Amino acid sequence: MSKEWDKFQSEFKKLQPGIKKLPVSGATKIHAQLKKTLNKAWDQEDKFRDALGKAQKDGVKSEKLADFMKDKGFKDAHTTWKKAVETHHGEVDQLKAYCSQAAETHGKLTTLQTDIEKYQKKNKGVAPPSKEIEKLPTILKKQIAELKKTKDAIGKLTAPEKLYAVNFKRTVDNILKKSGKSGKISDADLPKLLEDKALKKSVKEASNLVQSITELCDSAVENAPASRKDATTDLKKAKLQIKQLKKLSTNYQNLKKKHPDKIKASKGAKKVLASIKNFASQLTASEKKLKDSEAAVKKAA
Repeated sequence: MSKEWDKFQSEFKKLQPGIKKLPVSGATKIHAQLKKTLNKAWDQEDKFRDALGKAQKDGVKSEKLADFMKDKGFKDAHTTWKKAVETHHGEVDQLKAYCSQAAETHGKLTTLQTDIEKYQKKNKGVAPPSKEIEKLPTILKKQIAELKKTKDAIGKLTAPEKLYAVNFKRTVDNILKKSGKSGKISDADLPKLLEDKALKKSVKEASNLVQSITELCDSAVENAPASRKDATTDLKKAKLQIKQLKKLSTNYQNLKKKHPDKIKASKGAKKVLASIKNFASQLTASEKKLKDSEAAVKKAA
């Protein structure tokens, strides 16, 4: 019987060096750094947008990146922003790898714990061969709980932290595409919003915006006592996303106002009307969330 306990103890000791390298404090440290790199990337995005506007004023009338890259100011801003985004993505990847290692080790410890419990159940009443081995199940339980915190740290990332400019090229292309447009859809094109594909896309976009706005506002309130600058940055991004949500909602309100007959004749009329109502509610709730968060940040400062 002591051979089985020796086997358990040997497996336990084999895992210890890896466990020591994976404290939850390590994940917390990476997450804190990740927040800083995200704020830097956002700052560079603002400068990129400013450079875009200047390039347009200087005569660039295109939606193609290649045409804008001929403008030195734009090119420099694009390069700097891209590097900031890559740095941020590197931090996200680092946290993913750290938590993945913790998850793997957590799995091995859990398996060991299960094997010991099965052995103890099978050999009930038989005491472990030493005091050191007797403590093994208790130590295992504690380490498993700690590693769970480490592996679950990746789930604490907000949507912006995890997904910001996840496809940099597509993000840039979308900014360029929208840069010359107000976001308002012409009266003639409004009926296109009735198409099932367009409606599904809008519902998903609104949902993502609401989630991001909520997380940014919560982050601002959380960061306010320690860093007014970080909190202000979060609120600034939330405001920009509320503008996007407002454009989306306004387009559908215009559809309802100017083309009620087309909505009534459509196959998914009830679904369309319910979505239009929901877009308006999401906008109202998001605006209230921002207002309350601004007040909380101001109070904390």
